[in-house]
Amino acid sequence: MVCIPGGPGGCLRSTADGSLFWGIAGRGLYAAVLVGFVAGFLVSLANPIGGAIIGIFTAALIFCIFIASLLAEEGQCYELEGTESCAAGVIIRVERSFSDEVDQWFSFLSQHNCIDLLVTSYYWERLEDGASGVLCTGEAGDRNSEYIRCYIYDPAVCSAYHGGVAGLAIGGILGIAAGIAIAVAIGCATVILCLIAIIVGILAAIVLAVVGAIIGGHAGRSSGEGGAGLDTVALPVVGQILMVRGNLAQSTPGGVKIFWFVNELFPYGDAITTVDDPYSYCEIDEEPTLAVGADGCSEMD
Repeated sequence: MVCIPGGPGGCLRSTADGSLFWGIAGRGLYAAVLVGFVAGFLVSLANPIGGAIIGIFTAALIFCIFIASLLAEEGQCYELEGTESCAAGVIIRVERSFSDEVDQWFSFLSQHNCIDLLVTSYYWERLEDGASGVLCTGEAGDRNSEYIRCYIYDPAVCSAYHGGVAGLAIGGILGIAAGIAIAVAIGCATVILCLIAIIVGILAAIVLAVVGAIIGGHAGRSSGEGGAGLDTVALPVVGQILMVRGNLAQSTPGGVKIFWFVNELFPYGDAITTVDDPYSYCEIDEEPTLAVGADGCSEMD
């Protein structure tokens, strides 16, 4: 066992940047309120109460649609510009698309098949190139190890996403109409009744939008199963030595390197180390099949 003093540098403290998410969400809320205000103001020229109701409905639904799209973006079908590259190491996590319990309902939020590959120390420079942050196992001291997320394209994920977005839009339109009808039916004879009308109407609109997204997502998933992409029926499992080739890109500007997407998988059998809870590069570096020049990848720039 040979560990490098200090281990890798540039490790991120977490795999998700919550501050970035809420910053984007805040801008979305600002835009939704602005659109809602404009819509409400125009209607209020003829009907002040109707303008208030429509303005609130419009802002709420636009924000809900924005958040749904923001949550779904990470695991969907956008393109990332990168370079053809490869990496080798041991698999420490495998997550199939639609495997999460939430995905069984909200299928349009599912991510593509994903493998977390703990790489040998030889590849640290490749993952850190371009001042990229890196994902690390978080082990104390010298045993801390770098790993990379390798996404494997699943056409059903894209179909579910597009179906969910379409369903969300249709449900949102129907929801606005239903919400306004409910609010008008309850009426604004008093301040309390007016508040109840707005709240009930908003809830009805949101429910219809969400139901539309769920139905559209499931319909899209069913229509998109199969098609182009790697055969993922027999994905490698945790503990196997693996070499991957594909598009190596930064997840976001200044973000971590990921494979989006993997084009080829080369499993080399199970790791021989008995130190696997958790795995560390200290032992993986000594795997014969991962020796520099022998893994089929290390010679690639």
